Amino acid sequence: LDSFDSPSALSVVPAALALARRAAALLVQPSQGANTLEARDELLALALVRRYGGGGGDAGSAAVAPQASQMRQLDLAYADAMQDVAERFPDCHVRALAAEAWLLTMRWDHWQVGGSSGSTSRPPTPDVGEVDPLDVAAQAAAPGSILEPSPATSSALRLLRTAWSQCPSHVGILRLFVHAMDGGPLSD
Repeated sequence: LDSFDSPSALSVVPAALALARRAAALLVQPSQGANTLEARDELLALALVRRYGGGGGDAGSAAVAPQASQMRQLDLAYADAMQDVAERFPDCHVRALAAEAWLLTMRWDHWQVGGSSGSTSRPPTPDVGEVDPLDVAAQAAAPGSILEPSPATSSALRLLRTAWSQCPSHVGILRLFVHAMDGGPLSD
């Protein structure tokens, strides 16, 4: 997952924004026979523009590297934009990108202690060899369990579940599922 936690990583944001703006501008130009794929790609490019801080303002204005403190807001703007794209174009690839966007909003804090069982121990790890791992994740993430997914992780898991049902051998979906579950009830 992309991380903009260091000044050197933040320094590439202006170039990324310029490229995202260029892609969006190319896709916005009317073409004969414009199709759904072009509309989807345009929305994906515009989501990237929001990701890198170009959500408002003049598309031709010079981009400056954001401060680390601004990245949380940019992460949330990107996740919102990607959720919109996934709702409009619900294929497994777009859903995987939207799930990754939600995971970016939390970095590695995907799970939180919660629930009301009174126990402070981790629930027993189920045998995932005999069941669908997404079903196990859903059961482990049920309200009242010791570890609960953050709201962003819940959004990501919903997207991943649907994407996986569409494309069960999509390696990116499986990789994101592993990241989403990191630190959760199946980490042992």
